[in-house]
Amino acid sequence: MGCWNGTCLISNLPIMAGEPIVGFTIKYEMYSDAIKDYSGTCYATDYAKPFGLPIYGTYDDYGGIKDVCENSITIKYLSYLFNKSNVKELLNCIEQDQIEIKSNILKKNVGVGLVMINRSIFDCIISSHIKNDYDPDKDKIISGLKNIRNKNIVKYPTISKKDYDDLLDIFSLASQLNVSVGILEEQDYNDMIKFIVAQNNDEVDKEFAELLYNKHILCSEMYSLRKLWIGPSGKGAQNRNYRSHLVLAEAIKEHIFNSFDSPEDVYCNLLGERDW
Repeated sequence: MGCWNGTCLISNLPIMAGEPIVGFTIKYEMYSDAIKDYSGTCYATDYAKPFGLPIYGTYDDYGGIKDVCENSITIKYLSYLFNKSNVKELLNCIEQDQIEIKSNILKKNVGVGLVMINRSIFDCIISSHIKNDYDPDKDKIISGLKNIRNKNIVKYPTISKKDYDDLLDIFSLASQLNVSVGILEEQDYNDMIKFIVAQNNDEVDKEFAELLYNKHILCSEMYSLRKLWIGPSGKGAQNRNYRSHLVLAEAIKEHIFNSFDSPEDVYCNLLGERDW
């Protein structure tokens, strides 16, 4: 009683109890009246945007995530950020909209939420991504963390400790990792990167690089799919009524194939050399 299926952010498929998922914490932000230059354009981060790192776990049947690794750097950072050591309480508070975070756009705190993606769909998106020059490089992320830790910031190779500490508060640390972020996300990344640097642990650096890479690939694909970082509508009944989804999937596939001269053109133009 009181249970319901979750909804996948990407596919809108129902998420069943116990299914593997990837969760993302998002901050809900509405542009104020002072920012009207965006009125004719809608980007995938206009209403809400992710912060932190992917959370791997399973769906708990009540709208949240469970079976997370409490030692993961994702959970450790959220615990630090919101000053909550009890992981179950932390995740419940996020899922139940009981936590706020400072907005980088508005001059006030804003709500924090949780969105979920079926793990199989998330893994397929990451593995099928065709690399490009804008993708983060895991090795550069790791070397960038070490440079920051060793006080060797590019453009400022020699600097006093006081000036260095002040610089960390205003400089875009993501740029030191060769990771491109929007100007309104720089403070979120600065806070997260400073936390990672403070861990002073090579294994943590590797874990962070992997998670950050996956997050950025997903964000890139979200943009291509014209998907918004908004919790999907509907907390559905506990069934596997996939018929509408299957009909839609077939309609999308047929539409795409009809846009090209032949099936071979579809695979060559859209899927690259990957062996499907």
